[in-house]
Amino acid sequence: MLVKKLIKATGDAKDSTEAHVFVRANAACMSDIVALIPGGGTQISQALEKVGYVVQFDHRYNPARRITKTLAEKQIVKYQLMAQVFFWRRLLVNFPNVHVISPFQDFGGILCNVNGDDFVKALCTE
Repeated sequence: MLVKKLIKATGDAKDSTEAHVFVRANAACMSDIVALIPGGGTQISQALEKVGYVVQFDHRYNPARRITKTLAEKQIVKYQLMAQVFFWRRLLVNFPNVHVISPFQDFGGILCNVNGDDFVKALCTE
């Protein structure tokens, strides 16, 4: 599969009609393979704070990267990002050429939440 278009959507894009129109317009050409990487920054921070975690960011390497230390924190991140993935998959159900890929990965029970921007940068680096 050769991806022709890579879209990084912020977590807030799911509530933006403009973002929906943009993504659908980029997916309209069915011969183009599109990868969409959803984020969840605002939603993740709000969910962590709601249950009492103090949200910390990695100011050394990437100020947008949240630091999560516990399994419970990582599960919250996973839940929020999967909600984003499911939202975009439902919205784009008529576009089989679009692949919604979560930056959150579960490797045999090891939960790895990768910042969406870092994930995109890694995909684009040769």
